[in-house]
Amino acid sequence: MEYVIFAAVMAGALLLLLFKSWMDYKNSEKKFIRKLYSDYGVLPYKEYKPEQFSNISHYYLAHRKGFGIDDITWNDLNMDEVFKRMNYTWSAAGEEYLYYVLRMPCEDEKELLHREEMISFFREHPDERVACQYVFSRLGGTGKFSIYDYLDYLDQLGVRSNLSHYASLALLLGAIGMMFANLPTGLLLLVCVLIYNNITYFRVKNEIDPYITSFAYIFRLLDASKGIKLPKNGVFQKEMEQLKKSSAAMGSFKRGSMLIMSQGRMSGSGNPLDMLLDFFRMGFHLDLIKFNQMLSQIRKHITEVDQMISTLGQIEAMIAVGAYRQSLEVCCIPEFGKEQALRAFKLYHPLLEEPVANDIETTESILITGSNASGKSTFLKTVAINSILAQ
Repeated sequence: MEYVIFAAVMAGALLLLLFKSWMDYKNSEKKFIRKLYSDYGVLPYKEYKPEQFSNISHYYLAHRKGFGIDDITWNDLNMDEVFKRMNYTWSAAGEEYLYYVLRMPCEDEKELLHREEMISFFREHPDERVACQYVFSRLGGTGKFSIYDYLDYLDQLGVRSNLSHYASLALLLGAIGMMFANLPTGLLLLVCVLIYNNITYFRVKNEIDPYITSFAYIFRLLDASKGIKLPKNGVFQKEMEQLKKSSAAMGSFKRGSMLIMSQGRMSGSGNPLDMLLDFFRMGFHLDLIKFNQMLSQIRKHITEVDQMISTLGQIEAMIAVGAYRQSLEVCCIPEFGKEQALRAFKLYHPLLEEPVANDIETTESILITGSNASGKSTFLKTVAINSILAQ
């Protein structure tokens, strides 16, 4: 009886611990959501490590075409700092897309109008904005590398076949079948096959483990694509259709993925279920077979993966632009004319804490003169940066 009471007490304590963990998680979730509402326009602190910051440009490098801001101009204008000032994103997709739109000024008036509609929508609909930001926070980053680095690394694996794994599986099943016909011979054959399968398993496992991170991010992309809830008609019609189409094409990618994406996989955690699954993996090569199938799916649908990154990235980048505008005391929506002219009023440099606003209106080249340190270069950079931001 004492054992029953002790077991009941331990089970109750475990349930209370699990309940407390769940409550802590829900409370932290609610706190984060409240923060998204209250801190709109307040730039969250981000630490930009050199190796991570260099990867932010990789979406841009993979998609640049036509006119863009060259490296010399970008550095002269200190656009890295402008990007950091505007970076209200929570995911790698949004961060890399925001960098991309700053490097590739848009000249399509229809596209600029569409971006403005998205920015305005999120500024006017805080509930939808916060719901999207929460999804993007779950999507998160990719660590030291860009998702495009991971996708490029997958090409290094070359063409892979499951024939050797199917052969290992057939040998194992044959050994088990032999045990029913001749037990000693079957047992000996089974041991030999298990030794061979274990040796080949770990050789291939060590080869593919570094690539699992890219799979994990694609899983999160699929979850984010389904988690974004925006009106399917109107402003986001094109984006919602693209996300639905791309995620549907990757439908079979998730099936049976627990074999390879399980956190307990070959972790030595001591969990009996994880240990049992590890024995199955080593003997039957099930996770290696699934890896090759998933790799084939990614290669087959690389366009859809890229489309998900682009669409999600664009949505979050427009949220970030809206948050940046919210942080400014003065901002405006630019108007584009047909004539070759430049007119700007109360123009100021976005990185200066107490800027002096200036006007400029010209239809031809002009010469700016003045004494040393009078602000000539700052004014030229101000005009250039605001021209980029306008597009």
